[in-house]
Amino acid sequence: MPRDQVESVVVGDHFDVVRMPEAIGRRVIAALGDECGMVLASGLADSMDFLVEPGVLNPGWRACGARLRRADGRLSVPPAAVRSGRDVHWAVPPGRLAATAPGALLAALGVPEPT
Repeated sequence: MPRDQVESVVVGDHFDVVRMPEAIGRRVIAALGDECGMVLASGLADSMDFLVEPGVLNPGWRACGARLRRADGRLSVPPAAVRSGRDVHWAVPPGRLAATAPGALLAALGVPEPT
């Protein structure tokens, strides 16, 4: 796939997406350390999208500036080599973990897990 070719994938099929402002996302990535799965960033939108295991967070979930994106929405996914720029790129590229565990993400945000 060429460097600039972005694929559109459906949210909720294999992962859920938690979107947050970039400033919060950078702190969450640091707090998660090795527990952080793939994260997309967009300089244009000043946001980060954390890919999380599906089906744990309830539709409409919001906390600390983060929100669960609507299932069946679309997510722009660049090739793995795209790791900078103003357009969508990988802040945490594909690697050891595909998705972040929702409990770990919530802990990094300082939010209790849903019951």
